[in-house]
Amino acid sequence: ELQTLPKSIGKLSNLRTLIVRDNKDFTAFPQEFWQCRNLQYLDAYHTNLSIIPSEIGAMRALKSLNFSLCSITELPQSLCELQQLEYLNIGSSMFEQKTPIDFTCLKNLSVFFTPHQMTDKEINAFAKKMPQVIMNPDTPFGVWGSEWDR
Repeated sequence: ELQTLPKSIGKLSNLRTLIVRDNKDFTAFPQEFWQCRNLQYLDAYHTNLSIIPSEIGAMRALKSLNFSLCSITELPQSLCELQQLEYLNIGSSMFEQKTPIDFTCLKNLSVFFTPHQMTDKEINAFAKKMPQVIMNPDTPFGVWGSEWDR
């Protein structure tokens, strides 16, 4: 089981994809990780991550984030800096968001898996503001992107 990444990961300036999924002992990224500014795909599905620091907002090349089945309780406001983000999966995480994030700041978002704590009213309001994100009432996740509905 992977518990952390080496600090030298910050030197991988051309890193585009990182998959740490299914590592229950993985609890945090080293501070140096947030220097990987060319990262486009981050998959931390089913890890024990509990904090996503605000430094994630500097990773502006990110297109896909998967934090499903993590221990994350809150997302930083800096998530709105990720203007290239197309896919966001925060489903099945234990959110207790103190400061609500208006996900409509993510103009390129086309696939969004909501946390279970998001109410139907919040999902409907979100779907109206984000016409490129299609709601699929048949899924427990709430909202799906149009290319995934095929």
